[in-house]
Amino acid sequence: GFASAACEFVVRDWDERAKSVGATTKCGAQLVGARALYDLGFEKMNAACNSPILSLHAATLFRNGLILSFGISLPQRARALSALDLGRSLQLLDDGRIFVRLSAENLKMLERKKRGETFEWTFLNPRLHAALSRYERDFRPIFDSGTCLFPSRKVIGAPISEKQIGLLAGNMTEAAFGVRIPIHRLRDNVATDASEYMAGGPGTAASLLGHRDQATTARHYDHAEGVTATRAFSEAIESRKTMLVDLKL
Repeated sequence: GFASAACEFVVRDWDERAKSVGATTKCGAQLVGARALYDLGFEKMNAACNSPILSLHAATLFRNGLILSFGISLPQRARALSALDLGRSLQLLDDGRIFVRLSAENLKMLERKKRGETFEWTFLNPRLHAALSRYERDFRPIFDSGTCLFPSRKVIGAPISEKQIGLLAGNMTEAAFGVRIPIHRLRDNVATDASEYMAGGPGTAASLLGHRDQATTARHYDHAEGVTATRAFSEAIESRKTMLVDLKL
């Protein structure tokens, strides 16, 4: 029953400081761009397709690439990605459309809101649709006869864990970009690019990440450094040049 106005003040003060500083585990170098991560995933999948034989190694390479490309297209956390299942929670529709249905248990939200609800997404991505079709037909059966999207190599019929998904994403991005980008930071890259380049800005980013309040997106994810504005300013300065001058230094 203890209560103290002074304690409440200190808690609020530190809470506001934490919101302004951001997570100490994040750094700007991890914002390499959603497109770069998406393309890296397809590089892995293309390498698997170009393998001389359809081996377990090639299937693993395709699976790992799919983690990045699909993780960018559906920017959810590792828990949700680990729960994806071909034919049940993930279905390939006609015309390049992809349908995803996940239960509240697989999403991050308050426990009191987890009342058996399901959340659905349908998005159009012919390139990813074709990759998933190829994976389902040629590579997924190499692991086992199951249907989980990201199967384990060690436990037959089981998906890889959330921790393993994060580890694989970190290993691939560190090798490609020199910085480890955990699976959760894919959301940051999506939000930043959406805020910078899409017409809806922060509103679009909030919708992509499933935030009801745009302030949540702005506080936690929208850390863009004005890429669009900087580029436009640079182009404006270049256009005002009247002649080229070589400096003798």
